[in-house]
This record gives sequence, structure tokens and C-alpha cells, in this order.
Amino acid sequence: MARALAKLSGRFVPIAFGLLVCGLVLAVSRTGLFSTLELKTLDWRFKTRPAPERSNRICHVDIDDASISSLGRFASWPRARYARALKVLKELGATAVAFDIEFREPSDTKIPTEYLKNFLGEPIEERMSRMTTSLVRKLTPPEAERPERLRKLLQEETQSMLEKVRQDFDRQIPNNDRLLAEGLERFGAVYLAGNVSGKAEVDPVLSARITEALSQDFELDALELAGRLKVPTSVVADRLITLKERLAFDRLWQALSAGSEIKTAEDAARLLIPGYDASRESAEKVIIERTLDRVRAAATVLAQSALTKPADRWNHFPESIDLNPPLERFASKARGFGLSNAFPDPEDGVVRRVPTYFRWRDRLVPHLSLSFALHALGASDCRPTPEGDALLITLGEDGSVLRVPLESNGELLVNWAGNAALPWTETFSHVSFGSLLELDALRSNIRDNDNVLRLWFANYMPGRMEAVQDPIESLEDTLLAGTASDEEHAELRRLLDARSRLEDELLAFLKRNLEAFEGKALDQVDPELREPVADMRRALRDIPEIRRLRTTLSQRADDLKERLAVLIRDKFCIIGMTALGSTDIKSTPIDPKLPGVAVHGFVVNSLLTRSFVRRSPGWMNVVLTLLIGLLVTALAGTLPTTRAAVFSVLSIVGYALSAYLLFILFSLWLALVAP
Repeated sequence: MARALAKLSGRFVPIAFGLLVCGLVLAVSRTGLFSTLELKTLDWRFKTRPAPERSNRICHVDIDDASISSLGRFASWPRARYARALKVLKELGATAVAFDIEFREPSDTKIPTEYLKNFLGEPIEERMSRMTTSLVRKLTPPEAERPERLRKLLQEETQSMLEKVRQDFDRQIPNNDRLLAEGLERFGAVYLAGNVSGKAEVDPVLSARITEALSQDFELDALELAGRLKVPTSVVADRLITLKERLAFDRLWQALSAGSEIKTAEDAARLLIPGYDASRESAEKVIIERTLDRVRAAATVLAQSALTKPADRWNHFPESIDLNPPLERFASKARGFGLSNAFPDPEDGVVRRVPTYFRWRDRLVPHLSLSFALHALGASDCRPTPEGDALLITLGEDGSVLRVPLESNGELLVNWAGNAALPWTETFSHVSFGSLLELDALRSNIRDNDNVLRLWFANYMPGRMEAVQDPIESLEDTLLAGTASDEEHAELRRLLDARSRLEDELLAFLKRNLEAFEGKALDQVDPELREPVADMRRALRDIPEIRRLRTTLSQRADDLKERLAVLIRDKFCIIGMTALGSTDIKSTPIDPKLPGVAVHGFVVNSLLTRSFVRRSPGWMNVVLTLLIGLLVTALAGTLPTTRAAVFSVLSIVGYALSAYLLFILFSLWLALVAP
């Protein structure tokens, strides 16, 4: 009996010990101690697996080192360059464009004082003095005694005058923001980026006290606030501008949501500052102008791309305090909007997932990559499941639904379409931003070259070239925009033939008129005829060179267009910074120094190819841990030590290989460390 009990206990003690170890492993895994190791095994799987399917409809337009070398420092780029790039992308047949560049601040050129003086014909101070004197004379005696009446009339006159100056200035000097807005509207399918910001307050009580004081007097400065609240000035100054902007945003948002009419920054200022004096310059005026544009832009982008969030659902999506959209003049011309934030895992600082939506007030605002991918998919609707564990995307073609698995916090695990042997630069199509502007510059050089020819025609055949060249340029613009009909193509060919004959006619005219002077040096020509003869000889020399240069430039443009079109036609293009000096660098499973814009491409690819990484549910990891633990324990309790060790190792290796194969074949992420 004793021997039987000993034998029985010899079998069950190892099993009990194994169960205890399994329990301890599961308990430790719940604390997160294994999470970093598990994430590293996931990175290893991404690096070593065969590269998954890649869509051939994604193209990255890289603001790379070559672009910066040819175009200068990125921070000083005028926005007209983006408008030119959009024009070329449309010509090359791009389907849609996403900018991973934020256009949140105006860049319009300020009107120089000298320009203002030249336009008005006198210094601005003298014009204002004369305007005031004239208005006083026009007012009746009772009105003249009312300063507010004079102030209002003076403001109206000044505004009208400055609008005329601005219109004239914009006609003569290209307005970068206006050109970009027009470029966005012409292209049509452009998606713009913004971001969310705002962290939990370090001292929410003090912030609430400052906000309460500002709600009573919005113009308080840091010194006055510090005195009222009896706190150090530096503590107030650190958060004053942010809190003023938030208060202004809240007030204006509530007013507009309630249907109030706020047409100008002055209307907004009166809402925030009782008795507001528009003639007085103040820091608050700048804050209010900027905030009003942000409120309008927020309303625009939310209408374009956001979902209304029920109060009882989707609260696990990351929350944000401040929404920072592009300027309203850009937002209103774009097709859609998305946020560009991507946060690294806290365990090791590696970006492995992106938020699909952010909570902002009662809305869900999409990530830029999701918003752009929905356009690429032709989706008619996208919303999270009631539980928020997946996105349900309704596809426009047949109404079918694509289910996209999400993490517990509403984030999407990025299925990196690359590996250690396939760098990002070879994963998708890439073109240099500078090459787009090179093509546009060639087009401009061709026009400039033809304008020189116009001058020669103006001297000898006035009006003849304009009758042909003007419609040629108009039809070429139509052709580049991709809207030319077959009839317009035929008309352009006819006009080009006509221009060639006209140029031959001018050359023949010049040769006939120079026959009498052939072989004569210029000093042998009648003094009265020397200048005309010299001009004709120069024209006879220049016109063939102009025609040759046109052919050369046109051939270069056609060759470059052909190379770029192969990479861009019918593609969804993502424009962003990739130069080595970029500050937007992410550490990812496949590359420790990946440009941030690349993340958008991988997310869009995942949605276009319907390939998603799915994490095994927690209960499955518990079951697997117990099964493997019991298997190893059973082997240890029933087999000799050596054989038990061999079979235990084989069991663990077999599980690891199975997990790896499941990841390769089905993108299923099984836990490796705990089991």
C-alpha cells in the first residue's frame, strides 16, 4: 500500500508542481512583465517572414534630400510649390493625394510699407489723416459728437481701402496660400493632415482658476492674473496662451453650434470681450483671429470626415483635448481630413499600431491613413462595432462589409508590408518631390522660350503669333489638366502645324529683307539702317535657336513625364518628409529609423489588400500556457529525465514554429513568451 501511494504521489507531485508553475507564469504575465519580450518576438516575426502582399496603387512622393538640395531649406518653401506639385500630379494621372504636412498657419506675404505707399500715392499716416478729416466734414453736427459713429465709419473706409490694396498686391505678387487653395480645389481628391494635442493638466485646479478669471476678463495678462490668484507669474505665463485659446475656442464653438452668426474676428472679439475696441491693437486680437479660423476649420473637417459618438459607446478610443486642423481656406477645398498622430508603445518606444479614431468632444475623428484608405476603397461608410473591437467598412461597389480587427484601445496593429531584407524604399513606388517641380519648371521654360519668339513676331508680324500661340497655350493647359476632348487634341495639332508654318514665314521674311546686306559688315550699312539690320540678323540667328531649344525642352519634359507617369498614374499618392534631417522619424518593427510618412503607406496598404494582424484572444493564451505546461509536466513525470528533456524542448520548439507559421500564413499573433 505504501509503495503504491509513493508511486502515485511520484506521478502527481510533478503535475501539481507544473500546474503551480503555470499559474505563476499566468499571474506574472498579467502584470505585464512579459509584454516587452512578447513585443520583441512580434518584431522578429515581422522582420523574418516573407514580405506580404503589397498594393501596386500606392506611391510615396518623397520630400527627400535631393528635393531639399535643389529647392532649398524645407521650412522656407512657399506653398505655391505644393500647388505646382498638385498640378503635375493631376497631369500624370494620380487618383488622390494625401499631405502628411500640416498647413495650420497662414503664410501670405505681408504688404510692404513701400508698396502701400506707392499704391496710395502717399504715406498711410497721411491717407488716414485725410480720411478722418473728410469723414468729420461729412457728418452732421449731432453725429460728429458721437465718437463711436466716426470710429465705425473710419473702420469701414479703412477696410475697403486695404481690401483694394490686397487685391492689387495679390494680382502682382502671387499669394502662396491662395495658390495652394486653388490647387487643392482644382485637383479635387486631396486629404489634409492635422493633429490632436493636449495632455492632462499638471495642476487642473490652477488652470480652472485661471480660466474662470479669464472668462470674466479675457484681456488679463500674466502679471495681473498672478496678482489676483496670488501665484508666481511664471506659473501663469507658462499656460496663459493655451488657456486663452481653449477658452476662446469653447466660447466660439458653442456660439456657432447654437446658430450665432460670427462673420468677422471683430464679432468674435465682442463675444469674448465686452466693450471691445477694434481700433486698439492687442495680443488678444491675434489669438481671437487665429482661434476663429480654427473653429471654422474644425467645423469643416468634422463635417467631412468625423463620426458622431454616442455617449455610451466607443469611450475606449484615445481622447484628445485640442483639435488642430489646417486653415479653413484649405480645409474647405480638401476632400477629407485625418489626424497624423502615431504613438509608440510605452514599453520600448516602437510604433506598432495607429489609432483609427480619436475622441474629440462628441465626435470620432479619423486618422489620416484611415481617411485616405476609405477613399481608396471607395467606402460609403465606416464605423466601429458597438463593442469597438473592429471597424465595419461598407464598400461602395457592392455594399459588402470589410471587418478590420482593432486592439482593445481602438488602435490598428500595422501589418508592415516589408521585412529586414525589403527596405521601405523598395516596398512601394517612390518619386522625388523635386522631380515633380522639375517637370513643371520645364513647362515654364518652354513658355518663356516661346515668349521670346513672341517678341520677334511683335516687331515684324504684329498680332500673327498671338492668334496662334494664345489658343495653343490654352489647349495645352486643358490637355495637362486631363480634360481635353478628341476635338481639342486635333485642334492643338492643327495649331502647332500653323505655328511652325508661321515661324518659317518669319524666317523667309527676314532672309528676303537681309539679301541686300549679305556679306556686308554692320559699319558698311547705311547708318539709318544699321539698327534694323542688326535686329533682323539677331532674329535670324535667334529664331532657329529658339525652335531648337523648344524641341530639346519638350523632349526632356516628355521623357520625364513618361518616367513619372509609370510610377504615378492611377496611384494614391502620399506626400511627406523623408529627408535624413527630418524630425518625424519612427522606430518600427522593420526599421528603427523609418520616416513617419511611411506609416500611412503601410496602413493604406493593409486596408487595400485586406491583410490585418490579429492578436489571439487572452483566453486562448491562458489555455495554451496551461496545455504546454501540462504537456511538459506530464513528460517529466512519465519519462526518464533525458527523454523528458528532449521531448519537452521539442514540444516548445514545435509550438514556436506553429506560432511562426500561423503568423506567416494568417497574420495571427499567438503569444510566445508566456506559453
